Amino acid sequence: MTSTRSLTGISAGEVCRHRMRAFARFSLAPGVCGMILGATSTWAAEQPDATSEVLEQIVVTARQRSEILIDVPETIRAISSQEIRSAGITSVEHLEALVPNFSVTTSQDAGLVMVNIRGIGQVRNGEPPMAFIIDGVQLSSPDQIKQPLFDLESIEVLKGPQGALYGRNAIGGALIINTRAPSEEFSSTIEAGYGNGNDRKLQAVASGPLFGDSLFFRVSGDWRDFDGLIPNVTLGTEADFAEDRNVRARIDYRPSDALSIELRGSYGDLYQGGNFIPMVDGHPNDTSIPVQAGINGDSTRRLKDASLKFDYRAAGGTLTGVTSWSEVFVHMFEELGGGIPNPVLSAMQDRSSEAVSQDLRWSSDAEGRLRYTAGVYYLHNRRKIITDLYTLNSALQRDTQIPIAYTRDINDAYAAYGQLNYDLTEALELTLALRYDQQDVEQIDLLHGSTHRKESYDALQPKVSLAYKITPDTLVYATYAEGFRSGGFNPPTALFPHVYESETTKNIEAGVKLERFDRRLRVDLAGYHTDDEHQATHRLLSGVQGITTIPQVELYGVDLSAMLRAAPGLDLIGGFGWNHGRIKDFDGTDLYVGNVAPLTYEYSYNIGVQHVLPLGAVTLTSRADYSSKRGLYWQVDNKDEQSPVDLLNVRISAAVADWEFTAYAENLLDERYIAEFCASEFCGSRDLGWPSTPRRYGMTVRYSF
Repeated sequence: MTSTRSLTGISAGEVCRHRMRAFARFSLAPGVCGMILGATSTWAAEQPDATSEVLEQIVVTARQRSEILIDVPETIRAISSQEIRSAGITSVEHLEALVPNFSVTTSQDAGLVMVNIRGIGQVRNGEPPMAFIIDGVQLSSPDQIKQPLFDLESIEVLKGPQGALYGRNAIGGALIINTRAPSEEFSSTIEAGYGNGNDRKLQAVASGPLFGDSLFFRVSGDWRDFDGLIPNVTLGTEADFAEDRNVRARIDYRPSDALSIELRGSYGDLYQGGNFIPMVDGHPNDTSIPVQAGINGDSTRRLKDASLKFDYRAAGGTLTGVTSWSEVFVHMFEELGGGIPNPVLSAMQDRSSEAVSQDLRWSSDAEGRLRYTAGVYYLHNRRKIITDLYTLNSALQRDTQIPIAYTRDINDAYAAYGQLNYDLTEALELTLALRYDQQDVEQIDLLHGSTHRKESYDALQPKVSLAYKITPDTLVYATYAEGFRSGGFNPPTALFPHVYESETTKNIEAGVKLERFDRRLRVDLAGYHTDDEHQATHRLLSGVQGITTIPQVELYGVDLSAMLRAAPGLDLIGGFGWNHGRIKDFDGTDLYVGNVAPLTYEYSYNIGVQHVLPLGAVTLTSRADYSSKRGLYWQVDNKDEQSPVDLLNVRISAAVADWEFTAYAENLLDERYIAEFCASEFCGSRDLGWPSTPRRYGMTVRYSF
């Protein structure tokens, strides 16, 4: 029988061996492995066929080995390549429509993104609450998150602390993105699109063999020019324009069954506009105020990265090494004063980062009662931030330069980690994991005589989990895990504490995973409780951004996701998240105690419908995704609450032979809301806001050859 490959590269034989442990206790016939192999052989072929009677099988790599989704005791929203295309996922922000208890805020800065997962969030100039991993490489800078997602194989959103395997910043979860691997036969696609706002897009992919049957390549590119949809009434132009160019290349060398080597590199260049707008105090949801800046703010973000990964399969396991390098540069310029027509002050900030990392680990084979992974990790990262203010003359040209902060941070992070999974019985699995992280941070104040400050942060991140397989299609589990996000330095001014504390979490979670009706229904349900110490918050004073912390926050809630194949070709997708977060201690007094933790939605849910209809040579795919978020307070004082946000996205595609034609609309109901807001008490002299993107619609044409 010919081996087939899944979304993440697991073979039919590997699926069989892994599943045999779950089936063994039910005394199935010896031919069960053959049946699994037969089912799995058709699985890869069936995955693009959404008209089958059962849901596609999902394989995930959450525990750094390929496993069936229902066998993994984690809260995971796994998104296949088919769903990525049908839902139109091209950025991290699009995941909000599919993943409850997960939100993303983007703003006027080309590198800025603020992620929140289960009430654990990210602030400006702060580290993310999740580990972001692309093709096995963990991103080292938050300015790398906001990049286009294209030519993807799968996405996995893991919730709950994942620090035992993924280290610092995996305090709330992990986002694992796998791009498509090179193909063994030559193939190519080209896709062009056009939308409102004069939105022009072009993507191209080429893949195939380079030499014989051991060397393969894949090259993909993404290009976009967008005039914008948010008008600047003073200048008569759009404020939210964007120009984005990205290219990615990968070479795979497979000289034998025992060794595979992947060389990957990418480059991205984003230029976009954006201005905060002045808000009336006490009206954080007023969308009637237009952008009226006398200068259109803009920012540039450039990304470069390269990585080398090898897997060597020896007796008893696999040795994996990942070496990576990345370079990030962001330049931002904007008037100050909330986008007024005649500003007298402006701000400029440059952020740059260069990092190298090395991950080396050994993973045992998947067979046997004991399975384990052990590894070491190192990261060296150099960051530089330059912030200047400028006075503006009557012609709105830069006049006097006012240096605010020039800093260089040097970070060295070291880690050792391990995880073992042991079958106490044929149905009961014990997971034990532990990671030790140490981060040495040095800040050099380049503005005041190159003075130095040094700090070290370290933490143990344990994890214990018990998973019981009641039947082959029912798993219950309970997990205890701790997370860690390193502290750091604020700019060297008297406005903020020089050092902010590390953030730590202790999380208890219990869940159940079900597949019913011969794999027509899949349900994941989990409840959690998290104690969060030193949650980060952000303030902007006199042009200087600083981070402080909330000593204690209590979080608890529910995660639910479900998918039903109601009929061949008809899928119903849903999710619900409830997150109750309350401040337990702010400064040792009653100040803000009992308030809702900021930047967190208390309720989020999504409902999706997808229908695939074959009509002879043409296949029509229709999809609608509705999502709702509510209960977010912008600051710790809870004076300003965002209005509920309800969004509807629709897509209709027609595939015939090698062609695919798609019409789409995002935010079809043209919901207007304030996407980011900061009150004057926390951001200077006046309330500031950034509006949401209005309704977007357009068409794409894709040709494969």
